[in-house]
Amino acid sequence: NFCRELCINCFRGDEKNVLNRYYQCAQNYPEYNIIVRITGDCPLIDEKVIDEVISFFNNSEYEYASNIEFGKHGYPDGINAEVFTREALERSWKDAKLESEREHVTLYIRNNPSLFKSGHISSQEDLSHYRLTVDNLEDFEVIKFLIETVGANAGYKTYVEALDENPDIKKINSHLKRYEGLKKSIKND
Repeated sequence: NFCRELCINCFRGDEKNVLNRYYQCAQNYPEYNIIVRITGDCPLIDEKVIDEVISFFNNSEYEYASNIEFGKHGYPDGINAEVFTREALERSWKDAKLESEREHVTLYIRNNPSLFKSGHISSQEDLSHYRLTVDNLEDFEVIKFLIETVGANAGYKTYVEALDENPDIKKINSHLKRYEGLKKSIKND
């Protein structure tokens, strides 16, 4: 209703089969062959990082590009951007069998590097131990602090600096591990 009031296109779908949700949404926009994925739990996503991933994708012949190669991150958790072709999405939708691959949109692509031409970028320094995502209440408290003190569009390095200047805030969610939800899904497979 909120989106309708503001004349914003909105698509909703299965909470557990997010791959199907993305595929069905893409069917509503057949004129677009490239999809940029930004997740709702990353409210402080840095537009420069998004642009960097898009440029990396556009200057290659990749079917999938991201800054979140599993286990090789440099960006803080929550500074995640992915770009992929409609064809890669469709092949994933048709071929993904595991529940984890249906719940996590691009996991099938990342699990099958021989089937998809993929590339990844990383930041210059390893900041992967910082959490700029909202997966639980502790994360929410950190993000709320950052938005109230730094603003909503500051850029990820500014947020990292703010956390370094406020170690008590940084500590609130520092015990949480990256990919907890993904690891749980894979374990349930």
